[in-house]
Amino acid sequence: MTHFSNGTEADVWTSHHCPGCAHYSDDQCPVLSAHWLGNHSQHGDDEKSLIIKDILALFIPRDGVFSGPCAMRTTGPTGGSHPVPDTHDRPGRPD
Repeated sequence: MTHFSNGTEADVWTSHHCPGCAHYSDDQCPVLSAHWLGNHSQHGDDEKSLIIKDILALFIPRDGVFSGPCAMRTTGPTGGSHPVPDTHDRPGRPD
């Protein structure tokens, strides 16, 4: 699972890995959205948190202390848009 220590680190990673990718448009991406939605699990040691971390690490693996390149990056067509769910108005974390 990717981890950005602050917003600047996330912006720098995004600026290096996302432009030109077919999944990235309007500053949104389904892979990044999955990481933001799963962010609550990054410090958990329960089975559910460990599974979420393992799944998300398949998309953006750790490279030492930094986040590595996105495994889903493609410059080809994606077959449609990928809406990003708006979770700001929902209480609690998404299930």
